[in-house]
Amino acid sequence: MTKKLTLFLSILLVIVFFHTAVSAEEVKPEQIVIVCHKDFPLTRINNKLVEEIFLGRTTSVGEKKVKVNLATLKEGPVHESFVKNYIRKTTTQFKNFWKKLVFSGKAKMPKSFKTEKELVQHVQKTKGAIGYIHIKTSKDNAVVTDAVKVLAVKKK
Repeated sequence: MTKKLTLFLSILLVIVFFHTAVSAEEVKPEQIVIVCHKDFPLTRINNKLVEEIFLGRTTSVGEKKVKVNLATLKEGPVHESFVKNYIRKTTTQFKNFWKKLVFSGKAKMPKSFKTEKELVQHVQKTKGAIGYIHIKTSKDNAVVTDAVKVLAVKKK
């Protein structure tokens, strides 16, 4: 009985380790691109402005002060990396930050999407929309069309 139990526990440990390694896939900051509606008034953006926009501190951009409509992912490696590297918070801190703003009446919760494709579809049809996706997704013409602009991110 002990050999069977040992074998079972060993197999279980391997499965758990493999699942953790696969699900914890690290997305590097340079693999994330900022996408926006084609009429968004910027062609470039720096890290500081990304942070300001996604923390709700900057709510309009450009000479005409176009209202910003945030689009975020609900979860996943791209969301985790974006929040960690651009917003400089954990995903829990980011969510709680927004809950606090909403509860205090200072802002509305950003639109959140399960998939990058859903996020891009929202950005395509929403003026002032801005979000983030993996660079691989940005090169998929079936997902990113001419209705979406990819902003160059300049580190500051």
